[in-house]
Amino acid sequence: MKRFLLLTFLILPGFAAFAQSGSLEVYVELYNRSSTWQDKLAILNEITASNLEGSVNFYAKAFSELNMTYRNVKSGSTEWTAANNIAHTYIALLVEARHDASGEDFWRCYQTFTDSTVQAEALVALGELKYEPRFADVERVLNQLNAKTNTTNRQNDENIAAGGFVALEKYGKPEGYLVAFVGSEGWYREFVKQTARAAVAALLQDPSNLFRDVVQSSYYPNTLKYAALSYVDRSTLGNDQKADFASRSLVQAWRSYSNDQRVQREFTDFRRLALVMIRKYGSNASSAVYQAMERSLRQGNLDEKLDCIPALGALKTAESLNIIISYVQILNDNRRISNSQSIDDRLMRSLVPEIGESGDPSVRDMLYQVQAAPWSNTVLGLARDALAKLN
Repeated sequence: MKRFLLLTFLILPGFAAFAQSGSLEVYVELYNRSSTWQDKLAILNEITASNLEGSVNFYAKAFSELNMTYRNVKSGSTEWTAANNIAHTYIALLVEARHDASGEDFWRCYQTFTDSTVQAEALVALGELKYEPRFADVERVLNQLNAKTNTTNRQNDENIAAGGFVALEKYGKPEGYLVAFVGSEGWYREFVKQTARAAVAALLQDPSNLFRDVVQSSYYPNTLKYAALSYVDRSTLGNDQKADFASRSLVQAWRSYSNDQRVQREFTDFRRLALVMIRKYGSNASSAVYQAMERSLRQGNLDEKLDCIPALGALKTAESLNIIISYVQILNDNRRISNSQSIDDRLMRSLVPEIGESGDPSVRDMLYQVQAAPWSNTVLGLARDALAKLN
């Protein structure tokens, strides 16, 4: 192929001076004289195979020119395919050469090209070179994609998103984690979400920042807040940090309200996870968290109440015990005046053992009151067992 290209070049009028076979100048002149992108691609392949000195400058210049002329190529044609393949080659070569001066051309390539794989590689190249002037633009691209509620070309959008998340990871800037975190829980298929998660893992140095950036934000939905809380639960943060995150999340969740039943269910799920974490890791012992836990016990649905009871019991503080005793008193009084609900017996089966586990002798009177009310044999038996533990 090389001999054919050189022969073709040398028989062109006026090029006898370029008789030195294999010189970069010969290939560059031949590349510039070629009228089709398919021919240019063939010549470019010869240049890259020859590894000629000084070729990087040619790649940079030719890539810049390709960006300027690409719009004239008919989309979907064989010429379009060849131009895209040339772009792939230039991007790889310029990144390998660490050609920082091509940063703007990588961004221009993203804006100009209509092949999403080229666009994705251009974004990755920006990250590879850590080209600071376009970091915010990469974030903006991803924010726009994350926010989409529908897409006319899913594959294209996902290709670009995947490239953008890899770019963020390559940039290595911690602030890039947030857009990746949103993407990791977004509308994309799993391969894109996995790419986003890899970026989050590499960039999120302190998972507790998710409280400030996600949980406290009114911009993000409860599903993302739940994901943030789950991330912290799985993280390597210490138990005290996890306890504080869960406590503040529970408080924050009770500060919001919606008439939408779907949103209400999301709030419930978020609070339940916070309560499960408090049971595992403890709480920050603030008055606000005790108030929030009391609300969960009194106002939550049955599942939330049942998650709250062991969380209160696990804290083993005077405040948590007082919340349990106060609620048992309400349920017991209702039962004595036949104003009890059907779920109350189920709640008492969880509450009474926690009273016994407290080890506090002052709770005996409450247990005696439970025994004097018309509860089921199961609840009465649990009250008897709890009293036995205190003796």
